[in-house]
Amino acid sequence: GLYLECVPGMTPSKTILLLGFDRSDGSVRRMEVPALSTLVGTYDGRLLYLEAAEEVPGHLSTGTKGPFARIRLVDPDTGAATTTELAKEFEGTVTAADGTLWFTGASGRVTAVSVRTGKQLWQTQTSLEQPGGVTPGPGARVVCLSSASGRVAALDADKGTLLWETLP
Repeated sequence: GLYLECVPGMTPSKTILLLGFDRSDGSVRRMEVPALSTLVGTYDGRLLYLEAAEEVPGHLSTGTKGPFARIRLVDPDTGAATTTELAKEFEGTVTAADGTLWFTGASGRVTAVSVRTGKQLWQTQTSLEQPGGVTPGPGARVVCLSSASGRVAALDADKGTLLWETLP
């Protein structure tokens, strides 16, 4: 489907309007999601949002770095939502694929979290400085990440084992 998030201008709001467009008939579905949330992908046919750990007065969204406290899955057909508490607050650049959330911190730490349970699967420290988000490989057996300086690391997607990384 095709979706559009409508974020209010300068007026603080507790919700964001989400419009879902049906390409086959041109109809539009209206849904609301918490304003302090970030759309990071899909899971099991539902839209995957991460919700902010706490409300910050005057902020309309958390941005993409967090900290995040909850996973919200929204059915795009009905607007029905389920919420799962994260085992603890997570922050960093977020990537979602194959039922896993990967949080990459500025220190080079990568944390994998289950979308289904909200529990941490593993955490690995790399020597990369200020890496971006991870890129899952085919079949999500390996995840790779890179730094602004061009360094690259590869991790086992299931266990978080550092497979290799380039040197500075």
